[in-house]
Amino acid sequence: MEESKQCAACAPRSSRPPAQVSQAEFEELSDRVDAAEKHSVLDRIEFSGDMRVKADSLDYDNVTLVEPPMVPDGAGGYLMNMNPDGTYKRSKYNLDNDILYTTRLRLNMKRRSGTTSNSAAG
Repeated sequence: MEESKQCAACAPRSSRPPAQVSQAEFEELSDRVDAAEKHSVLDRIEFSGDMRVKADSLDYDNVTLVEPPMVPDGAGGYLMNMNPDGTYKRSKYNLDNDILYTTRLRLNMKRRSGTTSNSAAG
C-alpha cells in the first residue's frame, strides 16, 4: 500500500509549525485588512448633514423688569428696594434687538438596508 502524504496547509492546526511573519509584513497585512473592513462598514452607513443660519429681528414694547428686593449700599450692607406697600418695584422699558442670529447644525447617520435577499424558491 502507498502511504498518503498531506500538504502542510491540510495538516491539523496543532501539528503545523507557527508561521514566521516579520513585523513589517504584519503591519502591511493589518493595514490592508483594516482598509477593507472600513470600506465594508462605510458602504453600509450613509452620512448626511444640514446647516441652517437664521437672522431674526426682535422688538418688544413695555417689557416689565422686576427689580431685586435688596440692593448693595456700597458700605458692605444692603438696602431694601421695595415699594411702601411691600410689593416689588417694577420698571417698564422697550427692548430693541436689531439682529438675533441662530444656527442649527444637524448630522445624520443612517444604516443602508441590504438589497440582496436570500430566499429559496421551492
